[in-house]
Amino acid sequence: MRSFHLVSLAVSLVFLANNALAQKKPKPDKKADGPSASATWTDPTENEKSDKGPYTPHSDEADEPPPEAKKPSKQDPGRKRDKIAAFGQLIIGFGKLPRENPSYDDAPSGSATVLGVQLGGRYDVTKEFTGGLRLALTTASVKQATNKNQSTSAFGAPELFGEYRVSLNRLTTIPIGFGIGIPVAQGEPDQTSLDTAAKAKDEVNRFGDATSGWRDGELFQPKRLPIVVSGGIRHERKDWELHGELKFIASPALSTKVNRTDDPTMTGTYKVSGFALREITSVGGSYNFLDQPVLYGGLDFGLVWTPIQTFKFTSTQNVTEPSSVQAILEPKIGARFGAVSPAVSYIAPLGGRLGKTGIGGLRINVAAYF
Repeated sequence: MRSFHLVSLAVSLVFLANNALAQKKPKPDKKADGPSASATWTDPTENEKSDKGPYTPHSDEADEPPPEAKKPSKQDPGRKRDKIAAFGQLIIGFGKLPRENPSYDDAPSGSATVLGVQLGGRYDVTKEFTGGLRLALTTASVKQATNKNQSTSAFGAPELFGEYRVSLNRLTTIPIGFGIGIPVAQGEPDQTSLDTAAKAKDEVNRFGDATSGWRDGELFQPKRLPIVVSGGIRHERKDWELHGELKFIASPALSTKVNRTDDPTMTGTYKVSGFALREITSVGGSYNFLDQPVLYGGLDFGLVWTPIQTFKFTSTQNVTEPSSVQAILEPKIGARFGAVSPAVSYIAPLGGRLGKTGIGGLRINVAAYF
């Protein structure tokens, strides 16, 4: 029996061994006939693709449309300058004129109504150079001590002027001006003269000077040769402009002869200056509220300094001389219809001797451009 069990165990072991060998036998390679793995080896990283991250170069985003190019900003065309300009101007003034005397008490003249007329024009000889002419005529009706009005008219000194413009850029220029007055202004500036008619004409010209804010003195000085030199800057855009100017009026006297050296008020001595000087600083600007038709508003400010008067007083009294500085403000409104440009402004003194006597002027100006 024991031998039978041993034979049975041996037969079982043989069957188990055959099953194990059958399970471990490798399957035949279907690609055994192709090239070897070493012959076809490639770097596996060559076919790898990564996802796009936040730092992916812009060139990878080929599907996105290119950004639109920015349009260049439009240049301001500035203002066209007309070759020829002519103007007519009326200044309607009201108030009293400071009288000059050695006591400097500013005893004013009688109240007056003043009509000042100016005519003129200019012509652009070249793009840079302009020549022109101004004429002035003033009429004043002055209330006398007898309560009667005395009306007198007087011509001013015609002025020949020129301007040369230096261009800084397309919108900005530096104008350099010069002028000379033809010395035919009517009136007798000698306050001690016995010629009352000539003294009245001188007073009318001084009214014309005062109602214009003492800024056009070259037109209103009898028996003098006015010489004008100026320089400034202008910045002109289509809708607005700014300007500034310094003007010097030198006035050598043609005669310094006086009737008497003691003042008629017996408060000092009097003589005519051989040379007078006035300086005017002006700044201002304007803005177009409408384009068709053009409607604009503007404001000018003037500061007048007179270091050397046309007369000299030596007072016998203990007095303080009045200030030689006068400020002027001139708001304005205007329009342009084709070639014609009307404008209205008011000449208002700010304090000073003109402000004390309350004299000012309404300026009505009409210009034509060609």
